[in-house]
Amino acid sequence: MPDLPVLTAVKVDTSGLDAALSMAREWNRRTPAESCNIAQYSILNDVMRRIPKVTADRISSEMAITVPIVSKSKSGKARAANVPMAVAVVIARAKSTSRYNQLTNNRYALAQNPFKGKSRDEGRAAMVQAVAKMIAARRKSGAFLKSGFANAKAVFKDIVKGGFKITDATPDLFFNRNNDFGTGTPAREGSEKVSSESTDLLGSKGLNASNIDKANMSIVVPLVQDAINTEGLKAIDYYLKHAAEKLRVDWNKAQK
Repeated sequence: MPDLPVLTAVKVDTSGLDAALSMAREWNRRTPAESCNIAQYSILNDVMRRIPKVTADRISSEMAITVPIVSKSKSGKARAANVPMAVAVVIARAKSTSRYNQLTNNRYALAQNPFKGKSRDEGRAAMVQAVAKMIAARRKSGAFLKSGFANAKAVFKDIVKGGFKITDATPDLFFNRNNDFGTGTPAREGSEKVSSESTDLLGSKGLNASNIDKANMSIVVPLVQDAINTEGLKAIDYYLKHAAEKLRVDWNKAQK
C-alpha cells in the first residue's frame, strides 16, 4: 500500500492504512492498485495543503536586511560594502563558484552573469530587474518544502483523474515527471499485494541538505503521518457505513 519515505532514512507507518483500504475494498469495485494510488494522491494533497507558507511581508523584510559583502575591483583591490540581502543573493547566484550556489546545489544559479560586460548604469538597472524577479519568485514559492512532493502529486493526479490503470506493460515515460526534487512511483495492476511510493529528495543533495532534512523532520514528517492516519480513518468510515447499511437491509428482510 502507500509507502511514503520522506527522507533518506525515514519511513512512516502505513500499517493501519493498509488494513483500512483492504476492508474498504469489500464495498467498492476498486482494484488494490487503484485503491493504493487514490490513497496516495489524497495523502499528497493533504500534506501539500497543510505545509506552512512564509508570508510575503516576511520575505520582503528578510530580503531588505543589510548584510556585509566583500568584492574585488578590476585592479584586485578588496572593497567592503553593506548591501540588502536580495542584492547579496543575486550576486552570489551570478557567481558559479559561490558558496551560496554550493549550499543550494546550484538549484538557483543564474544561467549567465547579468552584469558581465555592462556599464555601471546598465549594471544597476540589471540588478534592480534581477532583484525584483527574484523576490517575485520567492513570494510564489513561500512553501518551498512543497516542491519535494510536487512531482509525485503530478504523477498520481494524472493516474487518478484520468482513470488510468498502470500495468507491467505501461512504460515509465507514461507517468514519469520525476526530477531532483522528488519522485512518484504508482502501484501496478496484477497483484493483491501492491505498493506506491512518493519520495522527497529536497534534503538529499547540496551542502545545505542537512538543514532541509531537519525542516522536513520537524514540519513535513508529522504532516505525512497525520495525513496517512486521516486517510485510514476515511477508509474505515466508508467500510462501517456500508456494513451498517447491509445489516439494516438484512434486518428488514428478516422482519418480513
